[in-house]
Amino acid sequence: MNTEEKASYTWKYGTYLACRNMGVFTINLYFVDDFFTEIYFNRKNNKVGWINSFRDDRCFEPYLDMIEIGI
Repeated sequence: MNTEEKASYTWKYGTYLACRNMGVFTINLYFVDDFFTEIYFNRKNNKVGWINSFRDDRCFEPYLDMIEIGI
């Protein structure tokens, strides 16, 4: 699949989890099937820049500050 097809599949079948910003990109994290996908959306040109899929939990590090745990 090309980038647009991957993005469409993710938006249709994935579960949105979180969002973060990095430079000109808004990065949305999704859970799809049995892996996680980040969609890098370029705010300057309103297009998907690239897609990063992973299963490795080290990729969650940028999102850990967004999690609030109440005791």
